[in-house]
Amino acid sequence: MGRKKVGDAKSINRIKDAAIDAGASNRLISLWTDVNYTTVSAWNANTSQPSDDNLNEIGELLEVDNRDLLAEQGRKSTGLTKALEQELKRLNKEESIPYEIEKLDKKKGVNVKVNNPELIKKLRDFKSKFNGEVIIVMPNIKENIFPKTNENLQALIKFYFGTYNVSLGDSFDLLKENVDLTLNQCEFIIKNLSEAFTPIFSKHLKGQISLDNLIAYGIDALINDSQNVNGSKNRQLITKEFKDFVLRKKQQ
Repeated sequence: MGRKKVGDAKSINRIKDAAIDAGASNRLISLWTDVNYTTVSAWNANTSQPSDDNLNEIGELLEVDNRDLLAEQGRKSTGLTKALEQELKRLNKEESIPYEIEKLDKKKGVNVKVNNPELIKKLRDFKSKFNGEVIIVMPNIKENIFPKTNENLQALIKFYFGTYNVSLGDSFDLLKENVDLTLNQCEFIIKNLSEAFTPIFSKHLKGQISLDNLIAYGIDALINDSQNVNGSKNRQLITKEFKDFVLRKKQQ
């Protein structure tokens, strides 16, 4: 019969409206497509859907393009596709998750290659958390080879901020409190803060700038949800500007 059932009455097709516009009855559509009359009624109610062949026949009858028989889904572009493509490459290259794995085909009795279910799940999870923002991917934890000691943190700060007039404040504490941050991820934050110091932070922040304040900006922009930053409008503005700065660098 060429019917595709759906779980609920979503407006997937607009056959009923198109038929009314063209002056075609359900009986004519039923005979033209050679399906049961009640099937056409189900198509009109969107409780089942026509097959591709049926849809084409209806389009020929009503003299409209097939796409005009389908309802708009109301989807909006959020950048999900590009973000998923970026995440796929990261998962494969940085986390070494293969695209395919071998699985026993019980009917054939041999191993065959199938899509990696772990990779599929991670992509689905990524989509469920995606909010339309381009994701900044932190350096891979597996690539970290040095411990996050005070000595190593101090060396990073001296290397990237040695020429800037900043006070240390509680910068070590902020980095150490975030126990999930590895040393290479700390360096990623500090390095980007250093590169954004002149174009962003020195422009917006008055007086002597403390490094712990900069690191708080860095953690909010690169680790936390930058859309839900607590504080003044000016702080939210600077956080967004810094995040955009890092994104532009990444895309270059």
